[in-house]
Amino acid sequence: LIQSLDSIYDVLTALEKIRLKQFQEELELPEADAQQILSEEQEPFEKARNTYRDALRELISAGHYPIDKATQAELQQLSQELQLPKTEVEEIEQPILQDAHKEYFLKSEKGIDYSKLQKLLQARDWQAADQETYEVMNRILEGKWSSEKLMNFPCVDLLSIDRLWVTYSDGQFGFSVQKEIYLSCGGVADGQYYEGAWEKFGDAVGWRNNGSWTFNKKWDLPRGHLPVLEEYSVWRERKDGGWDGGIFFRRVLVSSLAFRLVNCSR
Repeated sequence: LIQSLDSIYDVLTALEKIRLKQFQEELELPEADAQQILSEEQEPFEKARNTYRDALRELISAGHYPIDKATQAELQQLSQELQLPKTEVEEIEQPILQDAHKEYFLKSEKGIDYSKLQKLLQARDWQAADQETYEVMNRILEGKWSSEKLMNFPCVDLLSIDRLWVTYSDGQFGFSVQKEIYLSCGGVADGQYYEGAWEKFGDAVGWRNNGSWTFNKKWDLPRGHLPVLEEYSVWRERKDGGWDGGIFFRRVLVSSLAFRLVNCSR
């Protein structure tokens, strides 16, 4: 019994330990008896905490993360029914939501750390985030950009990158946003080039102006403009005298990633 009571004492909050000491002194009780009484008093409260904790985990497991307004309202109602103070709710939620955040946004099957990208997007530093997106994708592709490589890009990483862009831009930017616009312009998610659809897409996202392909340097951007992977659009001379990059490779990027997103979402 004493062992189990000691374990109860270990998990008490600082405030509860103070209450326990005062309670013990006022009634001149042996420590074991004071702990027993306090544990019985705390039992309904602990059950309420466990109920809220389990409900939050079940919601996240069922796909309700990020937590939307409707789910947040349900959780708030539950906490009120359980008579849990706001401080207790926050204490329960913090570690669970931290784990959910990492699992949802920062997961990588290639060992990539997306925390820098997240911070740049959170700060709405679009140009730096675009550059960081190029850097992390280039590492995954080992510098070998091609339709085949993009159509086989790791799903876990592609979805992590896309979620970060979509979430922190409030649905304004992201590969999935570009896919949606590209398909609405008549494009096909098969990694192939369709000139008419491609030109309509370029007009829609601001990559094309009056028939000329260009990229917005002011970062005052229409929906779907980013990621543009500006670094990827730069022409580079190859050792064999040819050139890589430019808009010709960008059309491969959009169509191939549209294909990959469709398959990753299945």
